[in-house]
Amino acid sequence: MQTTVYFLSFLIQIFAYIAAGYHFIISLFAWFPRKEKELVLDKKHSFAMVVAAHNEQSVIKNMVDSILSLNYDRDLFDVFVIADNCTDATAEVARNAGAIVLERENKTLVGKGHAMDWAFNLIFKDERQYDAVCVFDADNICNAEFLNEMNTKLCQ
Repeated sequence: MQTTVYFLSFLIQIFAYIAAGYHFIISLFAWFPRKEKELVLDKKHSFAMVVAAHNEQSVIKNMVDSILSLNYDRDLFDVFVIADNCTDATAEVARNAGAIVLERENKTLVGKGHAMDWAFNLIFKDERQYDAVCVFDADNICNAEFLNEMNTKLCQ
């Protein structure tokens, strides 16, 4: 019995030493810095800025204004507002703020997912092609450098 216990403890120790050694070797790589990818900012990407809204007339103007005031070439992004089953003036307020408004009325397929699916089908059928799509809720506000950061990440 003693021999069996001794043998099992020996196997467990060997396994523990192997596991510890493996983790020690892996931890050594933390001392070597990664090579940073060369950042090539030679391209300015185009974006479709999509705002989902349902009865958001009180906040939609602020969202559209924050997108339109981004520090990014205005020709490289479009602002789409999906006015989904709205019973208020969300579409009108968004349109007056400068957004392209996609009005959707569907009482059977309700919800943000259905609205986004419907809108993406329209946006992607458009002749203009976008490199990326950014989706927001109507009560968000965009940081002025948002698209510059997104462009940087796409360039990486």
